[in-house]
Amino acid sequence: DDESYEIWGVGGRGSAPRATRWYELHSLRAESPKWVADWCKELRDTVTRDCDLFMIYPRDDCGPRVKPYPTERILARFGSFHMTSSFSWMMAHAIDEMVPSGSAAPPGSLIEVWGVDMEYGTEYVQQRAGFRAFMSIAHALGITVLRPAESGLSYDPVPYPMWQDDPMLCKVNLILDRIKRSMASKDNDLRKIRTMLAQSRAVLEEVQACVAAGAAYRPDARIASLATEVDGLTQSSANISREIALLEGQSEAYHHWRDYIQP
Repeated sequence: DDESYEIWGVGGRGSAPRATRWYELHSLRAESPKWVADWCKELRDTVTRDCDLFMIYPRDDCGPRVKPYPTERILARFGSFHMTSSFSWMMAHAIDEMVPSGSAAPPGSLIEVWGVDMEYGTEYVQQRAGFRAFMSIAHALGITVLRPAESGLSYDPVPYPMWQDDPMLCKVNLILDRIKRSMASKDNDLRKIRTMLAQSRAVLEEVQACVAAGAAYRPDARIASLATEVDGLTQSSANISREIALLEGQSEAYHHWRDYIQP
């Protein structure tokens, strides 16, 4: 509701009550015709109902408010090395408009980042560094960049080569090593139990087959014992599998934290 802010968005409009501009920077030619038609209709009728739509590949079917993104000007000023996501292009556009080349940022210049965490998959490897580079450029030009404390963009990573001396990073690596060794031990236990389980089931099936064939020997006690043994081994296998799954979850969480600390 604060009209002093411009609101720039990307992707689906969601519940944003208003917007100043929106971005769709991908070429849509590789998508299916139906998906493109549906997405262009959404962009035209819903997303850009009150704002302009900037596109690197402008399309007439995305509505009357489509504007071409100033690709050549942005690349001439910032280069292409950090253009790793739509957010990088948006940050570059904001910086270029707020601080034209050769000028200084007006006092109070501010960019706030909401809903952008750069915490998953390729966002770690490819996109986060580019986005953070534009945060640094904005800062150097006198633009304040604010983001929520819980955002994946709020923590400054430990720089190379200081990683080996960072206490938190060393602690995380120790925990990951302990988890790895524990998982290896659990995997070994699980293999042994599964071998024993297969052997017990084979004996049980053999004894049951003899009984079914009418053998004089009636090994009811042995069958009951084997059945109990099989049940116990099955339960042990399930318990270890569950423990391994928990360790895998812990490992993923700590890998996530390590990637957050280390650029």
